[in-house]
Amino acid sequence: IFDCTGTSSDQVDGLREVEQNLFLFRGTGEELAGLDNPIVWALPYNAQQVHRWGRRRVVYDLIDDLGVFPYDRALLESNHARMLEVADHVLCVSRQLQRAVAGRRPDALYHPNAVDYDRFSAPPGDLPVAPDFAKFAGRFRRVAGYYGAIASWLDVDLLADAARRRPDWGFAVIGTRLAD
Repeated sequence: IFDCTGTSSDQVDGLREVEQNLFLFRGTGEELAGLDNPIVWALPYNAQQVHRWGRRRVVYDLIDDLGVFPYDRALLESNHARMLEVADHVLCVSRQLQRAVAGRRPDALYHPNAVDYDRFSAPPGDLPVAPDFAKFAGRFRRVAGYYGAIASWLDVDLLADAARRRPDWGFAVIGTRLAD
């Protein structure tokens, strides 16, 4: 069960099965308090919720540097420190994050982002495209896209160099610029 608090309510309201035996949850958590020994998948911003269960197994998924999350930094740091202590498994999306926690969690696993290409290579039906983006994309043979945090670890100079070398491609970078 994943707590998707923070997603829009039209995506998940209460408990919804999205795949066989995989549920997304949005709510207060009281509805889940009776689960016996669940596997709780915690992220830096919701890790304080794992205390709801006396018996549980915790997977802490360090999905990004704490600085990219739009939440109270003290809460994130507290959650992070606690998860490094109590989590049964720690997953790190990058080698840099894995190295950062290695002193406290030498058992942390490198678990990079991935996607099932066949599942997501074609959208399900016609999806609306913003007219400005359609105009932009129509000018190029291919469009390379990035959606995420624009922080010091994103090599913007490399992207600019790639764009200069591939004038027949459009490069779309979407995200929030984060202070370092």
